[in-house]
Amino acid sequence: MQIMRFIYKDASKYKASWNTRPPDGTRRRTLGQSIVEFALVSPILLLAIFGIIDMARLIQAQVTVSNAARQAIRFAITGYQEKDVNGVYIPRATSIISKANASLIGLPLTNAFDARQFGYHNVELNSSGTCPECGAGKPGGPNEVVEVYVYYNVQMLTPLVSMVLPRVLVRGYERSINESWGAVQGFNHANLPTPPPPLPTWTPQPTATPTSTPTQTPVSTNTPKPTRTATSTATSTATPTSTATPTPTATPSIGMTLTGFQGKWDRPGDKRVDIQIRVQDAATLQNIDTAVVTAAINGSGPYPMVSIGGGNYQLCNNGPYVGPAGAITIDISVTEPSHQPASLTGQSANDGNVGGCP
Repeated sequence: MQIMRFIYKDASKYKASWNTRPPDGTRRRTLGQSIVEFALVSPILLLAIFGIIDMARLIQAQVTVSNAARQAIRFAITGYQEKDVNGVYIPRATSIISKANASLIGLPLTNAFDARQFGYHNVELNSSGTCPECGAGKPGGPNEVVEVYVYYNVQMLTPLVSMVLPRVLVRGYERSINESWGAVQGFNHANLPTPPPPLPTWTPQPTATPTSTPTQTPVSTNTPKPTRTATSTATSTATPTSTATPTPTATPSIGMTLTGFQGKWDRPGDKRVDIQIRVQDAATLQNIDTAVVTAAINGSGPYPMVSIGGGNYQLCNNGPYVGPAGAITIDISVTEPSHQPASLTGQSANDGNVGGCP
C-alpha cells in the first residue's frame, strides 16, 4: 500500500508539470520571430541557388560552343562538301556551318537574328589568301588559314542580376590550316578518286635446305697386349645455312584524274582549250609535282603542261585548233623517273572553267 501511495504521489507531480503552460503571448512571439528570420535569410538563399544554376548553364554553353567550333574546323580543313537530299553538293561554307549547328546539342536554340534575344546563335568563317573561296565568310583554299567562330546567347535567371546583366554572349573559336586537296573548283574538288586495286605481292621462292652428312665413327681394334686404347671423339660438322634470295621490286605506277576542262570551238576569235589534271601515286595517292606532262589536242602538239602545286598541272589558252564542234580529243602523257609512264586519251566537251586560267 505504501508503495502504491508513493507511485501515485510521484505521478501526480509529473502530471502537474505536464499541464504547466508558459505565460500568455510567449508562444505567439516565438512564431513571429521564425517568420522574420526566414524572410531575412530566404533572399540570400535564393540568390545563391540561382547563381549556382546560372554558373552551371554558362559553363555548359561555353563547353558546347567550343566543341562545335572544334568539330567545324576539323570538317573545314578536309575540303569535303555535304550533299542534299537530291544528291547535289552543298557549298563548303554551308556544310561547315551545318556541322557547327549540329554540334550545339543540349542548348535551346531559336531562329533569332538579334544577339539580344534568348537562344541566339551564329557561326562565322574567316580565311586568308586571295583565292575565290578566301576572305571573310569563306572557308579558304588549300594550305590557307581558316578560322571558325561560334556564338551563343545565354539568358540569366538569377533575380537582381538579370536586371543588370540580362544575357551573356559566349564564344567558341578554333583556327587551323586547310589540307592540300588540289586546286579549288566549282564541283566535287575535295573528294579524291577511288584508289586503284593493289599491286600483286611478290612471293619469294623456297630455297632447298642442304642435309647433313653422317660421319663414320672409328671402331676399336683388339690388341694382343693390354695397352691403353685412345677413345676417338666424334667431331661436329657445321651445317650450311640457307641464303635469302632477293625479290624483284615492282616499279610504282601513276594515277591521273582530269579535274578541269574547258573548250570553246563555236565562237569566232575565242577558240581556246584549258585543261587541268591531278597526278598521284596510284598506290599511296601521294601528289607528284616532279612529272613531265604533255597534252596533244586533236592530233596537234604535244604541248607542255605547267605544275601549279598539289599534284596539279594546267594547260591554259592553247588555241586556235581544228576539230568538230561539240567534241575535242585530248591525249595526255606523263613521265616521272621513279614511276612507270602513263597516258590518258579521251574525247570531251565543254565542262566549265578551270581554276587558275583567265
